[in-house]
Amino acid sequence: MNEFLIFGYGVSGKAAAKLLEHQHPDSKIWVIDQRLLQLSGNLGQCTLKESKTKKLKAVVVSPGYKLDPNELEFIKDKDWLSEFEFGLMHLKPKSVIAVTGTNGKSSVVKMLEHTLNQAGIHAIAAGNIGTPTSTLAALNEHSNMVVILEVSSYQLSYLKKFMFDWSIITNITSDHLEWHGSLKHYQNSKSKLAVHTKNACIVSSQALESFAPNTVNAEMISLENPSNSDLVEKLVMNAFPRHSNRTAEHLSTYKGLKHRLEKICLNPLVINDSKATNIDATCYALSSMKQPVILLFGGKPKDGDCVKKLTKHRPSIQVVVLFGPLGAQSLEFFKTLGVDVHFFKTLKECLAPQNQELWLDSQLATLFSPGGSSFDEFQSFEDRGQFFVQALNL
Repeated sequence: MNEFLIFGYGVSGKAAAKLLEHQHPDSKIWVIDQRLLQLSGNLGQCTLKESKTKKLKAVVVSPGYKLDPNELEFIKDKDWLSEFEFGLMHLKPKSVIAVTGTNGKSSVVKMLEHTLNQAGIHAIAAGNIGTPTSTLAALNEHSNMVVILEVSSYQLSYLKKFMFDWSIITNITSDHLEWHGSLKHYQNSKSKLAVHTKNACIVSSQALESFAPNTVNAEMISLENPSNSDLVEKLVMNAFPRHSNRTAEHLSTYKGLKHRLEKICLNPLVINDSKATNIDATCYALSSMKQPVILLFGGKPKDGDCVKKLTKHRPSIQVVVLFGPLGAQSLEFFKTLGVDVHFFKTLKECLAPQNQELWLDSQLATLFSPGGSSFDEFQSFEDRGQFFVQALNL
């Protein structure tokens, strides 16, 4: 009987297990996870020590699972891949486009998917944006499709062999340092995409500055301060030239992502930007505003992020409503800006009906762009955004 080992049993780990079951129905699949799992059938949980007694055919690592030194030592002589690459190795689509970056990658992926489908090219978005690559591979329905993948720094960090046909890097600023350990490691993970691209990599000039010399494989097409639309247009022009004459028209019909600068009310203007999980994303949101705002800012802070980046956006901020650990540590900064400041320990407290009366103003736009992760109170930025919308009862 073949035996396999999976590190991490979240969405990606479960997708890998299903693909392994599909390919090897008589196998035994072992899982290492910090949580105590209720597994049955050919799935079982084990410790690292116990896994050393198994005759493992292969090892799959969930992208978000941070391997410790003992685990790295254990797998170095094994046949191992991340779940992301494991799924890719079993996909046979027409072509694969990868998109990464600190901010904007989800929007670019969905804009590209929309544009290609509008142009008559069958395309599907997957990867970090929702559907794991292993799930796509198990479906085995994508031989005539273009697969567009949102790729995280975690997924790139573990990437070993797979080569994408085309790629986009939106930008590279500080993020996920608690996982990577340093800004340099994070930058190297992101720029790794250019090594694993066969044709051209469309990249912002800002991101290109983070690349180590002589570390690219692809043709690098650099754009100065590109918008998301600029990146999509340039990729379509290079990868699908016969379909590029109506790209701007197709982009004009794109509706946008939920929780990313999502207008949930027009009078007064209320914007749900819960997907802003770092301060650069909040800066982008503020730069897009055409009127002064009430800014809701907070959540769980990220290592290496700096609230002082918001200084240049002071003219856009009339009132700031702070919440959570990030809000607490930013309180003194916002006081120095001379704006009206309110602080609440949690977002749930902030959005309680009696507290909304303290800061809501029908004459101002409300921008919910937290700048921190959601994990202080919520399972995801989607849960946080949904809570915000429901709490305002719009």
